[in-house]
Amino acid sequence: MAGRNVLDTGLSILALQACDVPDDDPALARAYGFLEQAQRDDGGWSTAWAPGEGRPRRVLDTDGSAAAVLGLTGGGRPVPRVDETIAAFRRAQGADAVLHPPSSRAILALLALGLEASDPGVRRALDWVVGRERMDGSWSDPWLPNPIHGTALAAEALVASGRARVGDPIVERAVNHVLRLQNADGGWGFDWFGARRSTSVVEHTALAVEALATLTRPTARPMAALGRAARLLAEAQRPDGSWAPGVVARWDATEGYASSILPVTLSLRAIAAYRAALGEHLPRVPKLVRAQRLAAKARAGST
Repeated sequence: MAGRNVLDTGLSILALQACDVPDDDPALARAYGFLEQAQRDDGGWSTAWAPGEGRPRRVLDTDGSAAAVLGLTGGGRPVPRVDETIAAFRRAQGADAVLHPPSSRAILALLALGLEASDPGVRRALDWVVGRERMDGSWSDPWLPNPIHGTALAAEALVASGRARVGDPIVERAVNHVLRLQNADGGWGFDWFGARRSTSVVEHTALAVEALATLTRPTARPMAALGRAARLLAEAQRPDGSWAPGVVARWDATEGYASSILPVTLSLRAIAAYRAALGEHLPRVPKLVRAQRLAAKARAGST
């Protein structure tokens, strides 16, 4: 893929923020600057962009746009042309209420932009997510075709919006489903077709750790399961600080691929969530709350 990946940049920013890297850190500052330059004229973002291309003109990517919004707002950066950004998400939402792909991260982005769960577009997307829950308490996802990614994102969006609370039946079903899929080695694993593997992979293990650490009540948190998974992640880290990628994502129905950045960003977020569950680290201000405050201030100033 030509250009620099917007989704990877947004996910990397979120991982560094989760580890409390200061917002003025040079690496974060450069990443914020890239996202600001890569924004399209319509307020959204494409999959990738390179400075030599001039104004971004590629096809709008909803998932990349959502990651860009969450990265910027989580760092206290205002989203340029916020009204156009909201409009870009609204145009991407079809008559079936879906914000492809996936709806859950787009919901989180719209909330970070200052919209309420009662907003008609957000409410329709939430209704769609609720309606897509499977009988076993999971959600599917076309990009990472396994029940961990879709389930973690869907439950996070429902809780962040206030549509559900930690401990509610729909969240408990999601948590219990993730727990049932833990492997004997302490982690979780699926191939890029979505078939379960007995040997765990870093990406799915990290997703499960963050979900179990943040979507459970402190008194009911599965610390034993989390501890086994955290050990697997710690032991899998390579000497250079990275984690080996697995072929867990797919371009289409015939081809899977590995992302070198995905296991790193997911593992950093998982470790931060596990440390918080242990009481070693408590965020000063939840990122979504911080983003909503910033969006409200920006929108008030534009009226």
